[in-house]
Amino acid sequence: GRLDWDSWWFKRLIRSNTFYQVGTGREQRREFNFFKVQPGNGVHIWNDYDSNGIAGLNEFEIASELDRPRADYIRVFVPVPGFINTNVNQFNQSIFIQPSARWKQRPKGLKGLPLRFSNLTALRTDRKLQGTELLSLLNPLNINVADSQLISTTTQLRNVLYFNRSGAVFGMDWEWQDRRSKSQLVNGFELRTKSFHRLQMRWNISSNWDLQSGHEWGEIVYNSEFFLNRNFNYEYRKTDVRFAFQQRSEWRLSLLYEYFYGLNDTVYGSQQSIEHKLGFELRKSS
Repeated sequence: GRLDWDSWWFKRLIRSNTFYQVGTGREQRREFNFFKVQPGNGVHIWNDYDSNGIAGLNEFEIASELDRPRADYIRVFVPVPGFINTNVNQFNQSIFIQPSARWKQRPKGLKGLPLRFSNLTALRTDRKLQGTELLSLLNPLNINVADSQLISTTTQLRNVLYFNRSGAVFGMDWEWQDRRSKSQLVNGFELRTKSFHRLQMRWNISSNWDLQSGHEWGEIVYNSEFFLNRNFNYEYRKTDVRFAFQQRSEWRLSLLYEYFYGLNDTVYGSQQSIEHKLGFELRKSS
């Protein structure tokens, strides 16, 4: 079954979109492997930790920025013999609150300040289960699923508070997001989570100059039953700035800077990463 419902409330103050789908199917079993590509075209590198000349699955790691030119492996999911009967549940819900759509005439001064704010909240769940009870299958918010029933599950919760979202000169937004996924592979379960806050600002200083800046902080977790030496849980901070000059509508020159700091949990080694990136971008419109 499937439901797709779009609605407006309180004279367009609130917009709601609901999507819900439940069904059954078959999922082919799969595992992942690493395949070699041309240096610089990959994402992972291989380190022969045991010096036996054989590429073990636990010897691949994501290339850092410095190692990116020699990254020559990609991770690919490949099917293996056998299928799994699955029960599928998908649910998307978004709520957008926009006071300026309800009150068209904006008061001047501080009285009109609340009308410059708007807020978007969105929830997305996608679950594939096997051998589960009907009530558990129909409930999209049931996240306490036994590993024996789980094939894959993805949950994403996002909230964005906007200030002056449609303003031509200045605008800001504050985003919070939490993403969690867990999947069952032949190699075992794989869990990934990312939770972060992000503040972003844009300022059109003049017709030729504009400034964009963002600051993000959060936590990223990876946990695998098979690759125990690849597990991590690190907190990070990231700041990025883009300062641009545009000549008429043809040329655009941007100066870019990004700072990143990450610290792994003491349980996984307390590794630390500090990165500075500086560059420029030149574009010409035809």
